[in-house]
Parts: sequence; C-alpha cells; structure tokens
Amino acid sequence: MNSKFGDSEDSGLRMRGEDPTADSKLLKAVEDLLCRQLAVSLCEQPEIRGISVAEPVDGADLPLQIEVSRPGDALRFVFKEMPEPTLKASLENILLFKSNYPESSGKVAALQGWFRRLIDERVSPSDIINEFGSLKDKYERQMELDGIQIDHGAVEILMTATVGRIKELVEYASDNQSKILFQLSHAKMDLLVDGELNAPHRPVAYVSRRKRQ
Repeated sequence: MNSKFGDSEDSGLRMRGEDPTADSKLLKAVEDLLCRQLAVSLCEQPEIRGISVAEPVDGADLPLQIEVSRPGDALRFVFKEMPEPTLKASLENILLFKSNYPESSGKVAALQGWFRRLIDERVSPSDIINEFGSLKDKYERQMELDGIQIDHGAVEILMTATVGRIKELVEYASDNQSKILFQLSHAKMDLLVDGELNAPHRPVAYVSRRKRQ
C-alpha cells in the first residue's frame, strides 16, 4: 500500500480535524482496507480464496482520502442464526467436517456457491433467496452428524455487485420480509481500485459475531 500519512495536498491519506471519533474511524478504515488488500493478493494464488474478516467500514462520512480506493456499491447480507462450532467443539471433528467430501465440505461449497449466485443478474431474486433456508438446514444437520457441538451467531458478508442487482434484491427482500431469514441492504463503501471495484461478485468482507451468553 503506497499511501502516505501527512498534511500535504498530495498525501494519499490525511486527517480532517482533531476529533477523537474521527481518529477512531480513520484507524478502523485503514485496518479494513489493509485486510481487504491482503485478501485480494491471496486470491491471486492458486487454491486460495481470501476474504477480509475486518469490520467493514462504509464509505460515507469517512475522515480520510485514500488513493488506492474509490467509493463503490456493495450488497450487505446479515443473518443472525448462522450455525457455527461452539468454543468446546472438538478440533478433530471440525477438521473431519472440512475434509469429508462430498457429505460435509460439499455442504460448505453449496453455501459458498449460493452467495455467488445471489449477485448473478441472470438468476431470479425469488428463486435464489428462497434456496437459502434449505442449504443452511443441510449444512447444520451435517455438522451435527459429524459430532460438532453447534452454537448460533450473526454473520455479515459484503459482496460487490451492480447497483441494479443490489436494488433488485433489496426491493424483493423488503417486499417479502416475513418469509426471509436474513437481511439485505445497499452499502456504500470505499472499494479497492485494484481487485474490488471492477470485480463484480467478489466477497469484500466477512464478519462473524457470537451471541452473548
């Protein structure tokens, strides 16, 4: 990353004021962009899918200017009941689940494929959105069959997509809110010029939060 810190006009990254809140936003945004840049670099390697796990930062009202990114559009997916291993789950069972194809890892691949098809403009919003519940249930049942202790937590995923596709999905989700398990919204955020802005269907960030006990 070639951005420079400073106050000059040609600085790639600069503060706007001395507000502590602005300082916090700046550091958070830098962490987010660095993690996403690393993820993009990893995706250039064979057999690697890199996704940032930093907290995503919306592009609106950021106290910075960054040369390596530009404002762009993303689809935000939020699901509050995603099955995941508990902290007490056996590592051996988790590794077995990940390596057991097609029974276990096939269920993971099916969910990953669902996200790619979600932002494919050739796929009907009603068809793709209504598939999620079945895929999630199969994924959770397979975890139980492999002896993994299950908890549920919130997951948030941001993906690049065309404005038209984002609007189409968000409108459908809003009109059918009572039938849909998750939330969809339009996110405005700074996207990396090299690797995100011109790469539709790329996952930008993945954030998982465990439920508070």
